[in-house]
Amino acid sequence: MDNLDYAKEKKRLNEIGPEFFSEKAMTIDKKQILMMVRRALPYVKGPKVLEMSYNDRGWTDALMDKGFDLTVIEGSKFNVDYAKKKFAARLNIIHTLFEEYQPKEKFDTIVMSCIIEHVVDSLHVVKLAASWLKPDGIILIVVPNMVSLHRRIGYHCGMLKSLDELSENDHAVGHRKLYTVKSIKKEVMDAGLYSGRVQGIFLKPLSSDKLVDWSDELLNAFDKMGNELVEYAGFLFVPCYKDPSRVPDSEKE
Repeated sequence: MDNLDYAKEKKRLNEIGPEFFSEKAMTIDKKQILMMVRRALPYVKGPKVLEMSYNDRGWTDALMDKGFDLTVIEGSKFNVDYAKKKFAARLNIIHTLFEEYQPKEKFDTIVMSCIIEHVVDSLHVVKLAASWLKPDGIILIVVPNMVSLHRRIGYHCGMLKSLDELSENDHAVGHRKLYTVKSIKKEVMDAGLYSGRVQGIFLKPLSSDKLVDWSDELLNAFDKMGNELVEYAGFLFVPCYKDPSRVPDSEKE
C-alpha cells in the first residue's frame, strides 16, 4: 500500500501490544482464542505454515507443538521482543507489517486469526495472503462478529448506539472494523478465494470481563452453541481455498 505510513502503523501496533498481555487477555480472552485454535487447528496442513500476528499461549504455541515449519510475521516490536525472549531461535518471527512482507516461498497454510479487523485495508491484506499461498493451500480466517449476541445485548442496553459502532474495548485492542457473515464471505470472494459455510465460534452472551468466573464446562457449551447459532456467535471462522474443488462437501452450503 503506497499510502500507508509504515513507521506510524508500527508505532501504533507497538503501543497496543501490551493490551494483549493484560490480565484479561491472559485469562478469559485466552480461553476464547483457544476455542478458535480447537476449531481451526484440524484444518492446518504443513509443512510450511505462516501465522500472521504472534499469539502467545494460543496459536503460536499450538502450531509449534504440532511441529510445523512455522513463520510468524508481527508488526508490534513489543510482541516480537516478547516472543524472541520466550522462544529464542526455536521460532522464526519477523518484525514486519503484513503490507510490507515479501516472502521467498509459498505456504501450505496461512493463519489469519483475529487480525484483518486491525488493518487499514483488510481486502488488500487478504489478497496479499492469497498470493503467498500454494495452489492447494488453505487460509484460516477468524473475525469478530459485529452482530454477536453480546453486542446485540449491549445495543439494546444502550451501551452501543448502533451494532456497527466500535466499543471501548474494540478501540483499546486496535479494531478498525467488525464483520458479519455476509461481509466476510464477500471479502473472501473479492480476494479471489473460495469458501463454504461460515462457522460460528462461541455464543458470547456478555462482554469478556463478565465471563471471567465462568467454568470451562459452561464456556465450552456456549462455544458449541456458537456453531449452531452462527449469526449470533462471538467470532466467525472461514476456511478459504484458492482452488474451489478443494472446498469439502461437508462445508458447502
